[in-house]
This record gives sequence, C-alpha cells and structure tokens, in this order.
Amino acid sequence: MAGLTYSKATAILTGRRQRRRSVARGFLLLPNVALILAIGAQLAEPAAATQAYAPKAELPAGADANSMIAAMLSNASVPETDAVGVPAYPGARVVQAMNVQNPVTRAQTGTVRLISNDSPEAVAAWYEENLTGWRRSEAMGMIGFGEGGREFNPMRPDTWGVVPSVKIEGDDLYEYGQVWLGVQAVIEISYALD
Repeated sequence: MAGLTYSKATAILTGRRQRRRSVARGFLLLPNVALILAIGAQLAEPAAATQAYAPKAELPAGADANSMIAAMLSNASVPETDAVGVPAYPGARVVQAMNVQNPVTRAQTGTVRLISNDSPEAVAAWYEENLTGWRRSEAMGMIGFGEGGREFNPMRPDTWGVVPSVKIEGDDLYEYGQVWLGVQAVIEISYALD
C-alpha cells in the first residue's frame, strides 16, 4: 500500500468501524422501530363512531335568528346516545341540550329537550312500551316517567330528583309550535352526568 500514510490508514479504519457500529445500531433499533410503527398504526385507526342522541333541529327559513329559541338551538351541543341512556323518540329533533344543577339533589344533570310532530299521547305510549320498569305519572297536561318505578311528577318538586326521567308536554310548547309548524309535543330527558 504505497502512498498510504498512517493518518490515512487510521481514517479508513475509523470510517469502517463507524459504519460497522452504525449497521449494528440499526439492527438493534429495528425491533424498536417496528414496535413504534405497530403502535402508531393502532393509534391511527379511527375510533368507534359515536352516535348523536338525535338530530338537531334546523331553524326554518324566515325564523327570527335573534330569538331565544334560535339562541338555545345554536348553543345546543347534542350529547351521544350512550351518555343519555334513555332512547330518543323516533323522529324527534333536539332543540336544547344543557347541563343543569338538579334542584333536589344538587347534582349536575344533563337535559335534552326535543320536539315531535306526534301527539303527546303517542309519544307517551311509545315511551311506556320502551321503558320497562319505569313509572308513569300525569299532572296538568304533562306526562312524566321515572326510572325504576320511582315517581317523576313534573308538578311535584319533591320528585324532580328522579334521574333519569322523561317529561312530555303538549299544552305549553314554549313557542316551538310557532317556529316549527306541526310540533305537538316537547320531550325533556334528564340524565345523570358521569
């Protein structure tokens, strides 16, 4: 190896050692890279789709966008079906959703208000059929259902602590009938927040 100086030979040998170390490190890193890619692939999988409790009502064309109902509708964040735990009446639309403090238990409670073009009696009959073990109460044109045989009477504040509960009204439509023509029932669902 004519013309090979000590410093050149050292540089060549050092470069070879460094390449060998890099290759060895690469082999050591391969299992870690594979593990990271596998975890990343699992994280990238889409989460199970959550389902909205019921469709949100749309403000009809020509309705007052500055009305109280329009404000309630725009602020309504529709909860997921699993969070509510009470079935939504078929075809009902959400007009209000909020978290409130239960006046009896002082616990935070979720409330969803829906509207339906069906009569209060038809809505109540559906809930009576679909809420096994719930107790039905009636007062002043309102119908209430309390879970587990407990009474929920919309006119008796001492029963308002029953959660979950369903309240159906047909007489006082909170101006919903003026905004959405054909509305006959307002359904209010109260449920415990986790």
